[in-house]
Amino acid sequence: MGVRKDIGARSGILWVDFTDPSQDELELLAKEFNIDPLIMMGSLDSEHLPKFERLESHEFMILRLYDENCTKDADTTQELTRKIALFWKGPFLISIHRNPLRVIDLISEKWSRRSLVQTSLSTITHQILLGVVDSYDRPIDAALTQLENLEMSIFGADGAQPFDLKEGYYLKGKSFVFKRLL
Repeated sequence: MGVRKDIGARSGILWVDFTDPSQDELELLAKEFNIDPLIMMGSLDSEHLPKFERLESHEFMILRLYDENCTKDADTTQELTRKIALFWKGPFLISIHRNPLRVIDLISEKWSRRSLVQTSLSTITHQILLGVVDSYDRPIDAALTQLENLEMSIFGADGAQPFDLKEGYYLKGKSFVFKRLL
């Protein structure tokens, strides 16, 4: 059973955040907000890449943010990232994801403290987009440091660690995923 949080109605806007919903829960949510249930259920497909679609009944976006808990040798989109689907129209926003996401918790906390000065769907969506992009800052910086260490090793710099071809392989995979998603 998933965890649904009705983060609240403010300024005529309702934000519903759902973590790990079941198929039945998604069908009920789709009915409640008049969204095609097949589109809503399809949004949780683990293979989806980021996208935006404008449909007759609503708009939706799929985003992928960096997973801080991924393993060191992760190098695929599914291993490195977590997906979030956003659906909106008029006065509602629905966010759906499989795992708890820190970015959603931080934004909903701002919402509840009324720290979001201008409250609108675009403000909340903008905050989520910024959170997604910002999630890549640390891993990109770490990848650049790792690349510099590999370069130092290749060129025999003093104190450099021995070159590890496997480490270079994973670094290349991560870099490809980051470029593709951003």
